[in-house]
Amino acid sequence: MSSFCLVSVGNRHPDFYESSCRRLFVVSTLLALLFLSATGLYASGNATTQPAQVSENLQLPERKQVVIVGAGMAGLTAAYFLKDRDIALLEKSDHYGGIIDSGSFGGYNYPKGPAYIGIPQGPVETMIVEMALEPLEIPEPSQGFYYDGRFYFGTKEMAKLFIEKSSAEEYRRFVNRVKKLSRVYGDCSYSALPGELRELEKITANDWFEREKFPPIYMEIYNSQACSVFGAGLEQISALSFIPEIGFQFESSESENDRNSVERNEENAASGKGSGAYTFRNGLSELPEAIVKKLGDKTRLECNVTNIGLKDKLYKVHYVDKGGIEHIIESEAVIIATPAPEALEIAGNLLNEEQKKSLGGIKYCGYISVALFCSAPIFDKSFDLGVGNSFVFTDIYDVSWVQRAYDKSLSELPERVICAHIPACSRDNKQLKGLSDEELVKKTVADLERIFPDAGSKIVGHDVKRINKAYPVMRPGVYETIVGLNDINQGKALLAGQYMTYPTIESAAESGYLAAIKLDAALGPPRAAEAAESKR
Repeated sequence: MSSFCLVSVGNRHPDFYESSCRRLFVVSTLLALLFLSATGLYASGNATTQPAQVSENLQLPERKQVVIVGAGMAGLTAAYFLKDRDIALLEKSDHYGGIIDSGSFGGYNYPKGPAYIGIPQGPVETMIVEMALEPLEIPEPSQGFYYDGRFYFGTKEMAKLFIEKSSAEEYRRFVNRVKKLSRVYGDCSYSALPGELRELEKITANDWFEREKFPPIYMEIYNSQACSVFGAGLEQISALSFIPEIGFQFESSESENDRNSVERNEENAASGKGSGAYTFRNGLSELPEAIVKKLGDKTRLECNVTNIGLKDKLYKVHYVDKGGIEHIIESEAVIIATPAPEALEIAGNLLNEEQKKSLGGIKYCGYISVALFCSAPIFDKSFDLGVGNSFVFTDIYDVSWVQRAYDKSLSELPERVICAHIPACSRDNKQLKGLSDEELVKKTVADLERIFPDAGSKIVGHDVKRINKAYPVMRPGVYETIVGLNDINQGKALLAGQYMTYPTIESAAESGYLAAIKLDAALGPPRAAEAAESKR
Protein backbone atom coordinates (compact mmCIF):
# COMPACT_ATOMS: atom_id res chain seq x y z
CA MET A 1 0.00 0.00 0.00
CA SER A 2 1.07 3.54 -0.51
CA SER A 3 -0.51 6.74 0.67
CA PHE A 4 0.98 8.43 -2.38
CA CYS A 5 -0.06 5.83 -4.93
CA LEU A 6 -3.73 6.43 -4.23
CA VAL A 7 -3.39 10.01 -5.36
CA SER A 8 -1.18 9.35 -8.33
CA VAL A 9 -3.35 6.77 -10.06
CA GLY A 10 -6.30 9.11 -10.30
CA ASN A 11 -4.88 11.57 -12.78
CA ARG A 12 -4.37 9.49 -15.92
CA HIS A 13 -6.87 7.82 -18.22
CA PRO A 14 -4.52 6.38 -20.88
CA ASP A 15 -5.61 3.98 -23.59
CA PHE A 16 -4.48 0.38 -23.07
CA TYR A 17 -1.91 0.44 -25.86
CA GLU A 18 -0.80 4.03 -25.30
CA SER A 19 2.95 4.11 -24.88
CA SER A 20 2.63 6.48 -21.95
CA CYS A 21 0.49 4.08 -19.92
CA ARG A 22 1.48 4.46 -16.28
CA ARG A 23 4.03 1.90 -15.12
CA LEU A 24 3.71 -0.08 -18.35
CA PHE A 25 5.68 1.91 -20.88
CA VAL A 26 7.41 -1.31 -21.90
CA VAL A 27 4.09 -2.60 -23.25
CA SER A 28 4.56 -0.82 -26.56
CA THR A 29 7.88 -2.60 -26.95
CA LEU A 30 6.38 -5.95 -25.97
CA LEU A 31 3.53 -5.61 -28.45
CA ALA A 32 6.01 -4.71 -31.17
CA LEU A 33 7.76 -8.01 -30.43
CA LEU A 34 4.52 -9.96 -30.29
CA PHE A 35 4.54 -11.58 -33.69
CA LEU A 36 8.27 -12.13 -34.15
CA SER A 37 9.60 -15.63 -34.76
CA ALA A 38 7.54 -18.31 -33.06
CA THR A 39 10.51 -20.66 -32.84
CA GLY A 40 13.14 -18.76 -30.89
CA LEU A 41 12.15 -19.29 -27.26
CA TYR A 42 13.84 -22.48 -26.24
CA ALA A 43 17.16 -24.08 -26.90
CA SER A 44 15.84 -26.65 -29.36
CA GLY A 45 12.42 -27.59 -30.69
CA ASN A 46 13.52 -31.22 -30.62
CA ALA A 47 14.80 -31.16 -27.07
CA THR A 48 13.73 -33.92 -24.73
CA THR A 49 13.74 -33.87 -20.96
CA GLN A 50 13.50 -36.60 -18.39
CA PRO A 51 10.20 -36.38 -16.49
CA ALA A 52 10.07 -36.57 -12.73
CA GLN A 53 9.75 -39.98 -11.14
CA VAL A 54 6.12 -41.05 -11.16
CA SER A 55 4.10 -43.67 -9.35
CA GLU A 56 3.81 -47.15 -10.84
CA ASN A 57 0.05 -46.72 -10.45
CA LEU A 58 0.03 -43.57 -12.56
CA GLN A 59 -2.91 -43.49 -14.95
CA LEU A 60 -2.54 -42.81 -18.66
CA PRO A 61 -1.69 -39.17 -19.37
CA GLU A 62 -4.56 -36.77 -19.69
CA ARG A 63 -4.70 -34.69 -22.89
CA LYS A 64 -5.30 -30.93 -23.09
CA GLN A 65 -4.46 -28.40 -25.75
CA VAL A 66 -3.01 -25.90 -23.24
CA VAL A 67 -1.85 -26.21 -19.64
CA ILE A 68 -1.40 -23.04 -17.58
CA VAL A 69 0.69 -23.38 -14.42
CA GLY A 70 -0.10 -20.85 -11.69
CA ALA A 71 -3.43 -19.16 -10.96
CA GLY A 72 -2.30 -15.72 -9.87
CA MET A 73 -3.50 -12.81 -11.97
CA ALA A 74 -1.10 -13.69 -14.82
CA GLY A 75 -2.32 -17.27 -15.08
CA LEU A 76 -5.97 -16.38 -14.54
CA THR A 77 -5.86 -13.72 -17.24
CA ALA A 78 -4.12 -16.05 -19.68
CA ALA A 79 -6.77 -18.69 -19.00
CA TYR A 80 -9.59 -16.18 -19.42
CA PHE A 81 -8.40 -15.14 -22.87
CA LEU A 82 -7.85 -18.78 -23.86
CA LYS A 83 -11.13 -20.02 -22.37
CA ASP A 84 -12.49 -21.08 -25.78
CA ARG A 85 -9.73 -23.69 -26.01
CA ASP A 86 -9.34 -26.98 -24.19
CA ILE A 87 -7.24 -25.82 -21.24
CA ALA A 88 -6.32 -26.80 -17.69
CA LEU A 89 -5.26 -24.20 -15.11
CA LEU A 90 -3.23 -25.71 -12.25
CA GLU A 91 -2.67 -23.90 -8.95
CA LYS A 92 -0.37 -25.13 -6.20
CA SER A 93 -2.06 -23.38 -3.26
CA ASP A 94 -5.56 -23.67 -1.80
CA HIS A 95 -6.92 -20.47 -3.34
CA TYR A 96 -6.98 -18.67 -6.68
CA GLY A 97 -5.55 -15.19 -7.16
CA GLY A 98 -1.94 -15.50 -6.04
CA ILE A 99 -1.14 -12.59 -3.72
CA ILE A 100 -4.81 -11.55 -3.86
CA ASP A 101 -6.49 -13.14 -0.86
CA SER A 102 -9.14 -12.09 1.65
CA GLY A 103 -10.88 -12.89 4.92
CA SER A 104 -13.91 -11.59 6.82
CA PHE A 105 -14.68 -10.22 10.27
CA GLY A 106 -17.64 -8.44 11.79
CA GLY A 107 -19.48 -8.02 8.52
CA TYR A 108 -16.43 -6.74 6.65
CA ASN A 109 -14.17 -8.36 4.07
CA TYR A 110 -10.49 -7.52 4.44
CA PRO A 111 -7.53 -8.06 2.09
CA LYS A 112 -4.66 -10.32 3.05
CA GLY A 113 -2.69 -8.88 0.14
CA PRO A 114 -3.18 -5.92 -2.21
CA ALA A 115 -6.18 -3.76 -1.37
CA TYR A 116 -6.83 -1.88 -4.60
CA ILE A 117 -6.02 -1.43 -8.28
CA GLY A 118 -5.78 1.69 -10.43
CA ILE A 119 -8.35 2.85 -12.94
CA PRO A 120 -9.45 -0.38 -14.69
CA GLN A 121 -8.02 -0.56 -18.21
CA GLY A 122 -6.56 -3.06 -20.65
CA PRO A 123 -7.26 -6.75 -19.97
CA VAL A 124 -8.44 -6.00 -16.43
CA GLU A 125 -11.08 -3.62 -17.76
CA THR A 126 -12.09 -6.09 -20.48
CA MET A 127 -12.65 -8.86 -17.95
CA ILE A 128 -14.53 -6.58 -15.56
CA VAL A 129 -16.88 -5.42 -18.31
CA GLU A 130 -17.46 -8.86 -19.80
CA MET A 131 -18.19 -10.40 -16.42
CA ALA A 132 -20.41 -7.46 -15.37
CA LEU A 133 -18.40 -6.72 -12.22
CA GLU A 134 -18.85 -3.41 -10.43
CA PRO A 135 -15.57 -1.76 -9.40
CA LEU A 136 -15.97 0.81 -6.62
CA GLU A 137 -13.78 3.89 -6.41
CA ILE A 138 -12.22 4.39 -3.00
CA PRO A 139 -13.80 7.57 -1.59
CA GLU A 140 -11.78 10.58 -0.57
CA PRO A 141 -9.96 11.27 1.61
CA SER A 142 -8.14 8.22 0.39
CA GLN A 143 -4.76 8.92 1.92
CA GLY A 144 -3.01 10.41 4.88
CA PHE A 145 0.44 10.45 6.41
CA TYR A 146 1.70 10.45 9.99
CA TYR A 147 5.04 12.15 10.58
CA ASP A 148 6.76 13.47 13.69
CA GLY A 149 3.61 13.37 15.79
CA ARG A 150 1.29 15.03 13.25
CA PHE A 151 -1.27 13.87 10.69
CA TYR A 152 -1.21 15.14 7.10
CA PHE A 153 -4.19 14.39 4.86
CA GLY A 154 -4.08 14.81 1.09
CA THR A 155 -1.36 16.12 -1.20
CA LYS A 156 -1.88 19.70 -0.07
CA GLU A 157 -0.89 18.89 3.49
CA MET A 158 1.95 16.66 2.28
CA ALA A 159 3.27 19.61 0.29
CA LYS A 160 3.09 21.63 3.49
CA LEU A 161 5.18 18.97 5.26
CA PHE A 162 7.90 19.08 2.60
CA ILE A 163 7.97 22.86 2.65
CA GLU A 164 8.15 22.99 6.44
CA LYS A 165 11.10 20.58 6.47
CA SER A 166 12.88 22.17 3.49
CA SER A 167 11.57 25.28 1.69
CA ALA A 168 9.03 26.31 -0.92
CA GLU A 169 11.85 26.72 -3.45
CA GLU A 170 13.16 23.20 -2.84
CA TYR A 171 9.67 21.76 -3.09
CA ARG A 172 9.08 23.47 -6.45
CA ARG A 173 12.47 22.28 -7.70
CA PHE A 174 11.60 18.73 -6.69
CA VAL A 175 8.14 18.81 -8.31
CA ASN A 176 9.43 20.33 -11.55
CA ARG A 177 12.30 17.88 -11.80
CA VAL A 178 10.21 14.73 -11.38
CA LYS A 179 7.45 16.08 -13.64
CA LYS A 180 9.92 16.66 -16.42
CA LEU A 181 11.44 13.20 -16.14
CA SER A 182 8.07 11.45 -15.91
CA ARG A 183 6.84 13.24 -19.04
CA VAL A 184 9.86 12.02 -20.98
CA TYR A 185 9.30 8.54 -19.56
CA GLY A 186 5.66 8.57 -20.59
CA ASP A 187 6.43 9.44 -24.21
CA CYS A 188 8.81 6.61 -25.07
CA SER A 189 9.36 2.88 -24.94
CA TYR A 190 12.38 1.15 -23.49
CA SER A 191 13.78 0.37 -26.93
CA ALA A 192 14.01 4.11 -27.61
CA LEU A 193 14.95 5.57 -24.23
CA PRO A 194 16.77 8.90 -24.39
CA GLY A 195 20.18 9.04 -22.77
CA GLU A 196 18.96 10.75 -19.60
CA LEU A 197 16.53 7.93 -18.83
CA ARG A 198 19.02 5.22 -19.75
CA GLU A 199 21.31 6.75 -17.15
CA LEU A 200 18.51 6.50 -14.55
CA GLU A 201 18.16 2.81 -15.34
CA LYS A 202 21.78 2.29 -14.28
CA ILE A 203 21.57 3.90 -10.83
CA THR A 204 19.44 3.40 -7.74
CA ALA A 205 16.71 5.80 -6.68
CA ASN A 206 18.83 6.50 -3.60
CA ASP A 207 21.73 7.55 -5.87
CA TRP A 208 19.40 9.88 -7.76
CA PHE A 209 18.16 11.64 -4.61
CA GLU A 210 21.75 12.14 -3.46
CA ARG A 211 22.89 13.36 -6.88
CA GLU A 212 20.06 15.90 -7.04
CA LYS A 213 20.89 17.06 -3.48
CA PHE A 214 17.32 17.22 -2.29
CA PRO A 215 16.89 17.76 1.48
CA PRO A 216 16.78 14.60 3.64
CA ILE A 217 13.00 14.78 4.18
CA TYR A 218 12.41 13.79 0.55
CA MET A 219 14.52 10.67 0.76
CA GLU A 220 12.98 9.70 4.09
CA ILE A 221 9.36 10.03 2.97
CA TYR A 222 9.87 8.46 -0.43
CA ASN A 223 11.90 5.59 0.99
CA SER A 224 8.81 4.70 3.00
CA GLN A 225 6.74 4.89 -0.19
CA ALA A 226 9.22 2.73 -2.11
CA CYS A 227 9.09 0.06 0.59
CA SER A 228 5.31 0.15 0.43
CA VAL A 229 4.89 0.06 -3.35
CA PHE A 230 7.87 -2.14 -4.26
CA GLY A 231 8.67 -3.92 -1.00
CA ALA A 232 12.20 -2.57 -1.47
CA GLY A 233 13.89 0.66 -0.43
CA LEU A 234 15.40 3.43 -2.54
CA GLU A 235 18.81 1.79 -2.32
CA GLN A 236 17.49 -1.38 -3.99
CA ILE A 237 15.38 -0.12 -6.92
CA SER A 238 16.38 1.79 -10.03
CA ALA A 239 15.74 5.51 -10.36
CA LEU A 240 13.94 4.83 -13.65
CA SER A 241 11.42 2.52 -11.98
CA PHE A 242 10.61 4.87 -9.13
CA ILE A 243 10.71 8.47 -10.38
CA PRO A 244 7.55 8.12 -12.51
CA GLU A 245 5.74 6.87 -9.40
CA ILE A 246 6.48 10.29 -7.92
CA GLY A 247 6.00 12.27 -11.11
CA PHE A 248 2.47 11.19 -11.84
CA GLN A 249 1.36 12.80 -8.60
CA PHE A 250 2.10 16.19 -10.10
CA GLU A 251 1.46 15.58 -13.80
CA SER A 252 -1.80 17.53 -14.15
CA SER A 253 -0.15 20.79 -13.19
CA GLU A 254 -0.60 23.10 -16.17
CA SER A 255 2.94 24.41 -16.30
CA GLU A 256 6.15 24.09 -14.37
CA ASN A 257 6.03 27.76 -13.46
CA ASP A 258 2.41 27.75 -12.32
CA ARG A 259 2.71 27.80 -8.53
CA ASN A 260 -1.04 27.48 -8.02
CA SER A 261 -1.67 24.46 -10.25
CA VAL A 262 -0.60 21.86 -7.68
CA GLU A 263 -2.80 23.52 -5.09
CA ARG A 264 -5.78 23.44 -7.44
CA ASN A 265 -5.27 19.74 -8.02
CA GLU A 266 -5.16 19.17 -4.27
CA GLU A 267 -8.42 21.05 -3.85
CA ASN A 268 -10.01 18.81 -6.47
CA ALA A 269 -8.89 15.73 -4.54
CA ALA A 270 -10.19 17.19 -1.26
CA SER A 271 -13.57 17.85 -2.86
CA GLY A 272 -14.09 14.12 -3.39
CA LYS A 273 -13.77 14.13 -7.19
CA GLY A 274 -12.16 10.72 -7.14
CA SER A 275 -9.13 8.91 -5.79
CA GLY A 276 -8.50 6.90 -8.96
CA ALA A 277 -8.08 3.76 -6.83
CA TYR A 278 -10.61 0.94 -7.10
CA THR A 279 -11.71 -2.21 -5.38
CA PHE A 280 -14.95 -4.22 -5.25
CA ARG A 281 -17.70 -4.46 -2.67
CA ASN A 282 -16.17 -7.63 -1.25
CA GLY A 283 -12.57 -6.69 -2.01
CA LEU A 284 -10.21 -7.51 -4.87
CA SER A 285 -10.89 -11.23 -4.47
CA GLU A 286 -14.09 -10.68 -6.44
CA LEU A 287 -12.03 -10.49 -9.63
CA PRO A 288 -10.21 -13.88 -9.43
CA GLU A 289 -13.36 -15.51 -8.06
CA ALA A 290 -15.36 -14.28 -11.06
CA ILE A 291 -12.69 -15.48 -13.52
CA VAL A 292 -12.65 -18.94 -11.93
CA LYS A 293 -16.43 -19.11 -12.14
CA LYS A 294 -16.22 -18.18 -15.83
CA LEU A 295 -13.64 -20.91 -16.46
CA GLY A 296 -15.77 -23.61 -14.85
CA ASP A 297 -14.10 -27.01 -14.60
CA LYS A 298 -10.94 -25.85 -16.36
CA THR A 299 -9.34 -24.90 -13.01
CA ARG A 300 -7.78 -27.11 -10.31
CA LEU A 301 -6.45 -26.23 -6.86
CA GLU A 302 -3.69 -27.90 -4.84
CA CYS A 303 -1.89 -29.27 -7.88
CA ASN A 304 1.85 -29.08 -7.29
CA VAL A 305 3.62 -29.10 -10.67
CA THR A 306 7.00 -30.78 -10.28
CA ASN A 307 8.31 -30.92 -13.85
CA ILE A 308 7.49 -29.85 -17.39
CA GLY A 309 9.16 -31.81 -20.17
CA LEU A 310 8.96 -31.96 -23.97
CA LYS A 311 8.84 -35.18 -25.99
CA ASP A 312 7.52 -35.89 -29.47
CA LYS A 313 6.27 -32.30 -29.76
CA LEU A 314 4.07 -32.69 -26.70
CA TYR A 315 4.65 -31.02 -23.34
CA LYS A 316 4.34 -33.35 -20.38
CA VAL A 317 3.25 -31.55 -17.21
CA HIS A 318 3.81 -33.62 -14.09
CA TYR A 319 1.92 -32.67 -10.94
CA VAL A 320 0.98 -34.10 -7.56
CA ASP A 321 -2.54 -33.53 -6.23
CA LYS A 322 -3.50 -32.85 -2.60
CA GLY A 323 -3.87 -36.59 -1.99
CA GLY A 324 -0.26 -37.21 -3.03
CA ILE A 325 -1.23 -38.89 -6.31
CA GLU A 326 0.95 -38.11 -9.33
CA HIS A 327 -0.53 -37.14 -12.69
CA ILE A 328 0.66 -36.23 -16.17
CA ILE A 329 -1.08 -33.93 -18.62
CA GLU A 330 0.11 -33.94 -22.23
CA SER A 331 -0.49 -30.70 -24.13
CA GLU A 332 0.39 -28.85 -27.30
CA ALA A 333 1.35 -25.74 -25.35
CA VAL A 334 2.05 -24.46 -21.84
CA ILE A 335 2.10 -21.11 -20.08
CA ILE A 336 4.25 -20.96 -16.95
CA ALA A 337 2.74 -18.19 -14.80
CA THR A 338 4.68 -18.68 -11.59
CA PRO A 339 7.35 -16.56 -9.88
CA ALA A 340 10.67 -16.72 -11.72
CA PRO A 341 12.44 -19.12 -9.27
CA GLU A 342 9.59 -21.63 -9.57
CA ALA A 343 9.53 -21.33 -13.35
CA LEU A 344 13.26 -22.04 -13.40
CA GLU A 345 12.83 -25.05 -11.12
CA ILE A 346 9.97 -26.80 -12.91
CA ALA A 347 10.81 -25.88 -16.52
CA GLY A 348 14.57 -25.34 -16.43
CA ASN A 349 15.17 -28.07 -18.99
CA LEU A 350 13.05 -26.18 -21.51
CA LEU A 351 14.87 -22.88 -21.15
CA ASN A 352 17.92 -21.66 -23.03
CA GLU A 353 20.96 -20.27 -21.24
CA GLU A 354 19.92 -16.65 -21.68
CA GLN A 355 16.56 -17.30 -20.05
CA LYS A 356 18.10 -19.27 -17.20
CA LYS A 357 20.53 -16.46 -16.47
CA SER A 358 17.79 -13.83 -16.55
CA LEU A 359 15.38 -15.77 -14.37
CA GLY A 360 18.14 -16.69 -11.93
CA GLY A 361 19.01 -13.02 -11.46
CA ILE A 362 15.47 -11.92 -10.56
CA LYS A 363 15.16 -11.24 -6.85
CA TYR A 364 11.88 -11.10 -4.96
CA CYS A 365 10.71 -9.19 -1.93
CA GLY A 366 8.07 -10.36 0.46
CA TYR A 367 5.62 -8.71 2.76
CA ILE A 368 3.42 -9.49 5.71
CA SER A 369 -0.17 -8.34 6.09
CA VAL A 370 -1.42 -8.11 9.67
CA ALA A 371 -5.19 -7.71 9.99
CA LEU A 372 -6.26 -6.46 13.42
CA PHE A 373 -9.87 -7.10 14.43
CA CYS A 374 -11.18 -4.23 16.52
CA SER A 375 -14.17 -3.88 18.83
CA ALA A 376 -14.33 -0.13 18.07
CA PRO A 377 -12.78 2.25 15.51
CA ILE A 378 -9.08 3.05 15.91
CA PHE A 379 -8.51 5.08 12.76
CA ASP A 380 -11.26 6.26 10.40
CA LYS A 381 -10.10 9.58 8.93
CA SER A 382 -8.93 8.19 5.57
CA PHE A 383 -8.63 4.87 3.78
CA ASP A 384 -4.84 4.69 4.06
CA LEU A 385 -2.35 6.14 6.52
CA GLY A 386 1.34 6.05 5.60
CA VAL A 387 4.05 6.40 8.23
CA GLY A 388 7.75 7.22 8.37
CA ASN A 389 10.68 4.84 8.38
CA SER A 390 10.80 4.24 12.14
CA PHE A 391 7.75 1.95 12.14
CA VAL A 392 7.61 -1.77 11.50
CA PHE A 393 4.84 -1.15 8.95
CA THR A 394 4.73 1.34 6.06
CA ASP A 395 0.94 1.78 6.03
CA ILE A 396 -2.17 1.02 7.96
CA TYR A 397 -5.55 1.17 6.32
CA ASP A 398 -9.17 0.97 7.32
CA VAL A 399 -10.50 -1.82 5.13
CA SER A 400 -14.08 -1.05 6.12
CA TRP A 401 -13.72 2.40 4.50
CA VAL A 402 -15.12 1.42 1.10
CA GLN A 403 -17.84 -0.90 2.37
CA ARG A 404 -19.10 1.71 4.84
CA ALA A 405 -19.14 4.36 2.13
CA TYR A 406 -21.28 2.26 -0.21
CA ASP A 407 -23.43 0.60 2.45
CA LYS A 408 -24.45 3.10 5.12
CA SER A 409 -25.97 0.38 7.31
CA LEU A 410 -22.45 -0.91 8.04
CA SER A 411 -21.58 2.38 9.74
CA GLU A 412 -23.73 1.27 12.65
CA LEU A 413 -21.50 -1.73 13.32
CA PRO A 414 -18.97 -1.09 16.10
CA GLU A 415 -16.39 -3.52 14.69
CA ARG A 416 -13.59 -2.47 12.40
CA VAL A 417 -10.62 -4.09 10.67
CA ILE A 418 -7.27 -2.32 10.48
CA CYS A 419 -4.59 -3.85 8.23
CA ALA A 420 -0.88 -3.16 8.59
CA HIS A 421 1.37 -3.58 5.54
CA ILE A 422 4.87 -4.77 6.49
CA PRO A 423 7.63 -5.14 3.88
CA ALA A 424 9.66 -8.09 5.12
CA CYS A 425 12.68 -7.79 2.81
CA SER A 426 13.75 -4.19 3.26
CA ARG A 427 14.47 -1.53 5.87
CA ASP A 428 15.14 -3.19 9.23
CA ASN A 429 12.46 -5.83 8.83
CA LYS A 430 14.48 -8.85 7.68
CA GLN A 431 14.52 -10.23 11.21
CA LEU A 432 10.72 -10.42 11.18
CA LYS A 433 10.84 -13.70 9.24
CA GLY A 434 11.85 -15.56 12.39
CA LEU A 435 9.06 -14.16 14.56
CA SER A 436 5.91 -16.08 15.38
CA ASP A 437 2.57 -14.58 14.44
CA GLU A 438 1.97 -13.59 18.05
CA GLU A 439 5.35 -11.83 18.31
CA LEU A 440 4.74 -10.04 15.02
CA VAL A 441 1.31 -8.86 16.13
CA LYS A 442 2.80 -7.61 19.40
CA LYS A 443 5.35 -5.48 17.50
CA THR A 444 2.65 -4.18 15.17
CA VAL A 445 0.34 -3.19 18.03
CA ALA A 446 3.20 -1.54 19.91
CA ASP A 447 3.95 0.68 16.89
CA LEU A 448 0.25 1.34 16.35
CA GLU A 449 0.01 2.60 19.94
CA ARG A 450 2.74 5.13 19.18
CA ILE A 451 0.13 6.77 16.94
CA PHE A 452 -3.09 5.79 18.73
CA PRO A 453 -2.32 5.16 22.43
CA ASP A 454 -5.56 3.29 23.16
CA ALA A 455 -5.35 0.98 20.14
CA GLY A 456 -4.35 -2.14 22.06
CA SER A 457 -7.45 -2.11 24.25
CA LYS A 458 -9.70 -2.29 21.16
CA ILE A 459 -8.02 -5.24 19.43
CA VAL A 460 -9.84 -8.55 19.88
CA GLY A 461 -8.14 -10.74 17.27
CA HIS A 462 -5.81 -10.88 14.31
CA ASP A 463 -4.94 -12.64 11.06
CA VAL A 464 -1.40 -12.79 9.69
CA LYS A 465 -0.59 -13.49 6.04
CA ARG A 466 3.03 -13.92 4.89
CA ILE A 467 3.91 -13.76 1.20
CA ASN A 468 7.53 -14.64 0.47
CA LYS A 469 7.57 -13.84 -3.25
CA ALA A 470 5.27 -10.86 -3.48
CA TYR A 471 7.02 -8.61 -6.00
CA PRO A 472 10.12 -8.82 -8.20
CA VAL A 473 12.61 -6.14 -7.15
CA MET A 474 12.90 -3.41 -9.80
CA ARG A 475 16.68 -3.21 -9.48
CA PRO A 476 18.95 -1.21 -11.81
CA GLY A 477 19.04 -2.89 -15.21
CA VAL A 478 15.68 -4.61 -14.78
CA TYR A 479 14.04 -3.02 -17.83
CA GLU A 480 16.71 -4.46 -20.09
CA THR A 481 16.00 -7.87 -18.56
CA ILE A 482 12.25 -7.41 -19.08
CA VAL A 483 12.56 -6.52 -22.74
CA GLY A 484 15.10 -9.29 -23.33
CA LEU A 485 12.86 -11.92 -21.77
CA ASN A 486 9.85 -10.80 -23.79
CA ASP A 487 11.91 -10.72 -26.99
CA ILE A 488 12.61 -14.44 -26.74
CA ASN A 489 9.27 -15.38 -25.19
CA GLN A 490 7.92 -17.07 -28.31
CA GLY A 491 6.65 -20.46 -29.41
CA LYS A 492 4.26 -22.79 -27.58
CA ALA A 493 5.86 -22.68 -24.13
CA LEU A 494 5.62 -19.18 -22.70
CA LEU A 495 6.51 -17.39 -19.50
CA ALA A 496 4.15 -14.96 -17.76
CA GLY A 497 4.22 -13.00 -14.52
CA GLN A 498 5.04 -9.69 -12.90
CA TYR A 499 8.74 -10.12 -13.57
CA MET A 500 7.93 -9.86 -17.30
CA THR A 501 6.38 -6.39 -16.92
CA TYR A 502 6.11 -4.52 -13.61
CA PRO A 503 5.22 -5.47 -10.01
CA THR A 504 1.49 -4.65 -9.91
CA ILE A 505 -1.75 -6.63 -10.20
CA GLU A 506 -2.55 -4.89 -13.49
CA SER A 507 0.90 -5.72 -14.87
CA ALA A 508 0.53 -9.38 -13.97
CA ALA A 509 -2.76 -9.43 -15.89
CA GLU A 510 -1.05 -7.67 -18.79
CA SER A 511 1.65 -10.34 -18.90
CA GLY A 512 -0.93 -13.13 -18.91
CA TYR A 513 -2.83 -11.42 -21.70
CA LEU A 514 0.30 -11.02 -23.84
CA ALA A 515 1.15 -14.70 -23.37
CA ALA A 516 -2.40 -15.71 -24.29
CA ILE A 517 -2.53 -13.78 -27.56
CA LYS A 518 0.93 -15.01 -28.54
CA LEU A 519 -0.13 -18.58 -27.90
CA ASP A 520 -3.45 -18.09 -29.66
CA ALA A 521 -1.56 -16.98 -32.76
CA ALA A 522 0.90 -19.88 -32.53
CA LEU A 523 -1.86 -22.50 -32.18
CA GLY A 524 -4.12 -21.16 -34.90
CA PRO A 525 -7.94 -21.24 -34.84
CA PRO A 526 -9.48 -23.75 -32.40
CA ARG A 527 -10.57 -26.94 -34.09
CA ALA A 528 -14.29 -27.65 -34.04
CA ALA A 529 -13.95 -30.60 -31.67
CA GLU A 530 -11.79 -28.58 -29.26
CA ALA A 531 -14.19 -25.66 -29.32
CA ALA A 532 -17.10 -27.97 -28.55
CA GLU A 533 -15.16 -29.63 -25.72
CA SER A 534 -14.22 -26.25 -24.21
CA LYS A 535 -17.89 -25.25 -24.00
CA ARG A 536 -19.05 -28.44 -22.30
